[in-house]
Amino acid sequence: MRSQLEEGANKNEITNKGRTAMWHAAGNGHSENLRMLLEQGADKEKADIDGSSPLLAACENGHLSIVRLLVEQGADIEKAKVNKDTPVLMASSNGYVEIARYLLEKGADINKVNEELCTCLHDASRYGHAEIVRLLLERGAAMEKAEIDGSTPLYVACENNHLSVVRLLVEHGAKKDTINISGDTPLMSASREGHLEVTRYLLDQGADRDKANFDGWTALHWSTFERQLETVKMLMVYGADLNARDHHGRLPIEMWGATKEIKQAIRDEPRRRMDEAPGKRATEQTTSASTQQDKEVEEEPSSKKPRLNEAEEGKVADEDQDSEPSDGEDD
Repeated sequence: MRSQLEEGANKNEITNKGRTAMWHAAGNGHSENLRMLLEQGADKEKADIDGSSPLLAACENGHLSIVRLLVEQGADIEKAKVNKDTPVLMASSNGYVEIARYLLEKGADINKVNEELCTCLHDASRYGHAEIVRLLLERGAAMEKAEIDGSTPLYVACENNHLSVVRLLVEHGAKKDTINISGDTPLMSASREGHLEVTRYLLDQGADRDKANFDGWTALHWSTFERQLETVKMLMVYGADLNARDHHGRLPIEMWGATKEIKQAIRDEPRRRMDEAPGKRATEQTTSASTQQDKEVEEEPSSKKPRLNEAEEGKVADEDQDSEPSDGEDD
């Protein structure tokens, strides 16, 4: 490349996608070529047809040394793609924690959104990048910002079954019952996808098991509709309302997706709850104890005599003989 540049090659020549030699060097981690292009005055902000600059290409592909070099040379850390993805959002989305950390240290906007109103925390949560989520939370990222469909970072983490991220968000105070534009909660998103451990965690943390969306569907409606037998069972164990009706009057058992197994589980649930009711258990324990006591009483003799030693037994025998009348005694 050096000889080509020395011979007067166009350092800003673009391909049919609008990509320059600098873009390719940055995206592929070729630091020496990048240095040569910078020395020759190549345009470090020249973007391709999607608006991706060399810095964005380096962030998207995880090249920290290239990111450092470009930023040190004055590259714009807030220059975004056409869809408004920023360098720090691309690093967060792809799991490059050290690049995200570096850009934040250089002043990148942690809460800047793209055209979908997605933040760094949304994408890190969506793709399960727990270390980046931790970093963003420590730096004060907004937990309750909503995407264009109303989804919070917690919602997308639940939807995609990232338990470690869900834990981090909840531990940092994320609201468990925030709704999206359909009225769906994080619990609904986890349960309808069949994510058992996330569902269990949310329920243990006090998420509203019976909250209904704008159609009147609860998490139990959703799980039944999506044929998620195990989450149906779990929701019922946690006391989900079997008699909740949606805005068309349908019970969970009446949802279109209800399989025979799900219907049977729902029919069996009242009996299971009755069997496990604390009052019934207490009654059964009391009855069992009373029965045992009655049995012990029945086995006891009606009267018990004190145990006597040999001397006392002899004295009692003499007294019995003295009390008996002699054969020849007159009345």
